[in-house]
Amino acid sequence: MWKKLSENRCQFYIYGATGLLGYYTGQNAYIVDIYALSDPFLARIGVAYLSSNWRIGHILRPIPDGYLLSRFTGRNCLVDPELAKRYEQLRIVTNGPLFTKERLSAIIDLNISRTLFTKLSSNPELRLDYYRFFYRIEGAVIKDKNLNILFPFELSNHELLVSAEGNYKLELRNQRGNNLLSSQTVSSKEKVTIHGFELRGVDAVRILPLAGSSAVVYFAVVNPEPFRCTYDLDEMQVLLQY
Repeated sequence: MWKKLSENRCQFYIYGATGLLGYYTGQNAYIVDIYALSDPFLARIGVAYLSSNWRIGHILRPIPDGYLLSRFTGRNCLVDPELAKRYEQLRIVTNGPLFTKERLSAIIDLNISRTLFTKLSSNPELRLDYYRFFYRIEGAVIKDKNLNILFPFELSNHELLVSAEGNYKLELRNQRGNNLLSSQTVSSKEKVTIHGFELRGVDAVRILPLAGSSAVVYFAVVNPEPFRCTYDLDEMQVLLQY
C-alpha cells in the first residue's frame, strides 16, 4: 500500500497517521494532518465538537475554507481574513528567514493575541476546495466563487464525471493547480446533465460560473477512484464538520 503511494509520486494527501505515509511519499509531498500534531496552523483551530472516541492529542480539526488550496498551490487562499492573516504569520515564523523584523513581529503577535482562532461555526455554503471528489445531493450553487477539486497526484487515464445544470467553465490544471492545461465551457440550462472529461496529467480541477450567470453542481467524481489508503479516514466528514 505505502509503496504504491511512492510509485504514484503522491504530492498531496489528507491523513491522520503521518509516520509511514510521510516516509514513503518522500520530501516532495505535503500531508495535511487532520489531528494537527504536525500542523501549527490547524493546531490553533478550535473544534466545533468532540467526537465520542477522541483520545489525548488526537482530536479531529475542522479544515477552514481555502486551507487545502493554500497548501496545495503555495498561495494564501484562505477565505476568512483573520485566518488568512494568522496563516501568513505562521508561515513567516515556521518557514521564513530567522532574523527579520517581520518574523519577530509575527512571533510577538502570535503570543500576545487573546485567542488565535474562534471556533468555526456551521457553514452550509459551498466551500472553495475539495479533496478527490465533490458530492452534494441537493446541489451547490456556484455564483460568486469557484469550486476546486485537488488530487493526491497527477491523474492520467482517468475520467471526470460532472453532474450540473446551468452555464459553467471547467479548467484542468497541473503543477499543483498553478498551470492551466485546458478549459471547456458547458451550457445546460434546461436540465441536469452529466458530462465526462478526460484527465491526462491533471492534479486539480476548477469549476467556475460564467460571467453574469450561475450553475448548480451536484457531483464531480473521478473514475477510477484515485488511490486511497486502506485505513483512510473519511475526509469529507472532516471537511464538512464545521
